[in-house]
Amino acid sequence: MPRIIIGEFDGAAAIGNLLDSDPTLTYDLIKPSQVLDAVESSSPDLLLLDAKAHRRISRPISTLRNNNHIGYSMSLLLTAEQGNDLSALKSAFTADEVISRPFAPADLLLRIERSLRLKAIRQEIYLKDRFTMQSDLFKMLVHDMGNAIMMINSALTFYNQVPPGSPEAVQAVYDAYDSGSLLESMIRDSLDVLTIENRTINVRRVAADLGQLLDSLLKRFRPLTLDREVQLQYILQKDANTVVEVDPILIWRVVLNLLVNALKFSPAGSQITLSVTAGAVPNTIRITVKDEGPGIPPEIIPGLFEKDSAVRLYRAHEARAGYGLGLLFCRLAVEAHEGSIFVESEIGKGSSFIVELPNPN
Repeated sequence: MPRIIIGEFDGAAAIGNLLDSDPTLTYDLIKPSQVLDAVESSSPDLLLLDAKAHRRISRPISTLRNNNHIGYSMSLLLTAEQGNDLSALKSAFTADEVISRPFAPADLLLRIERSLRLKAIRQEIYLKDRFTMQSDLFKMLVHDMGNAIMMINSALTFYNQVPPGSPEAVQAVYDAYDSGSLLESMIRDSLDVLTIENRTINVRRVAADLGQLLDSLLKRFRPLTLDREVQLQYILQKDANTVVEVDPILIWRVVLNLLVNALKFSPAGSQITLSVTAGAVPNTIRITVKDEGPGIPPEIIPGLFEKDSAVRLYRAHEARAGYGLGLLFCRLAVEAHEGSIFVESEIGKGSSFIVELPNPN
């Protein structure tokens, strides 16, 4: 049953009496000072306000209307005295409809019915979009898991190529074990798919040496580059303080995503460079993954790390997962560390993906 909130004003009670005649509707009369709390706590199907009586809350109501969940699930009908600029009032409140007083009861009921129908249409669109986005974000997680499985297979392939019991064979087993542990953590954190949509990622910070962390990652990643005949270089700035409070698993996943992307677009005989240096801004540390691939078209770069752009790219190039949902995860994980990620690219010369993290030490 549709639920309507009516903010109290002169004539609100009469509107309530009119709605009493329709058994399919339910409503609450709310004091102006309580309207915002009522909307936030219950998200009604329709909010009915008066422009004059509720002008002080026009801005916060507009802000609430821009909230994805409330904006899609609630319609706003505004009443106003004759002679007012209805277009300006509609814009100020972000209302769906504005009706001038006095109005005929039948006209008001028609506006309410139309507003509720609009709400139903928007709600359907919102739910479809939400379902599709959750599905695509789940694919992003599977993409990350695929990277870990690829590293396990690489380590086991290397194991079969070296003498049994040799130090190299033992290291290959350890590499496969570590990659399996990473995969286990991804499965355990599969609820990230839901929290990412809400722009939150759980960060478990510990003091970690980025130099050692990434050196360990490269040892496991290097066999993949040998198969593609791509050189891998690691540059660690000697005087950089690489001990940072981060979530090692998240940073590992971010850099692994960037390395896998670089490898996918690197031609044979080219080089991928991973570097750890002091950031361009004081008290930051910079991680750079540079490739010598084809570069990224300039028109793609502005939205490369955005949700909508990432989903479009993923859908368009799903057969060859590259720049897309993995980069969306990278941005969210880096921003959860109060850091930033961006790209510098030139067609025909390659791309550099740059992560900068706070390093107050």
